Amino acid sequence: MNFLYKLFWFVYGIMLPIVYVFSRFVKKIIDSIDLLVPPFVLGLFFIINWTIWKIIGSLFVSEDASVFYYYAGVEINEFGSAIVFVMISAYFLQTFRAPVASVTRIQ
Repeated sequence: MNFLYKLFWFVYGIMLPIVYVFSRFVKKIIDSIDLLVPPFVLGLFFIINWTIWKIIGSLFVSEDASVFYYYAGVEINEFGSAIVFVMISAYFLQTFRAPVASVTRIQ
């Protein structure tokens, strides 16, 4: 499950923005299904978050440490990923705000 999550954010946050810019075929498909593509800069925060997690794991978790220290690092990584997804969501909300439909009263 953890591998699939990492694969998802890597493909959606890193690979998709790059391929979207350089491939007309992929751009046409993504535009036809109305998939929102995050900017590459926001996808880099996933790599920064993953790097911080690996540094924490290698520096602070020794071989004789409890497994709970490792799980604490995993929780920090998941929290950072959630923050990055909130940043991407805020970007989409700010950039692609749909017009508000007018509401008519029925009398």
